[in-house]
Amino acid sequence: MSKIRYEDKVNAIRKIERGEESAGSIARKLGINKSSVQDWLIKYESQGIESLRRTFCPASTVCSCIAIYSAIVTPP
Repeated sequence: MSKIRYEDKVNAIRKIERGEESAGSIARKLGINKSSVQDWLIKYESQGIESLRRTFCPASTVCSCIAIYSAIVTPP
């Protein structure tokens, strides 16, 4: 899967908001699934523009990732 830059995701969301393009047309231009663009829109609407930045979790498993995240955000 190709990595889509944060700036490209923001531009895509802006175009959808202005009614200039659909999620499907953006997906075709970027060579990705329409559902990926729809996921960006959902993340943006529920969590804000910064949620579109790529996140990195150094753990190799989902469970480890959850444990690390919980340790960081859960107060003692």
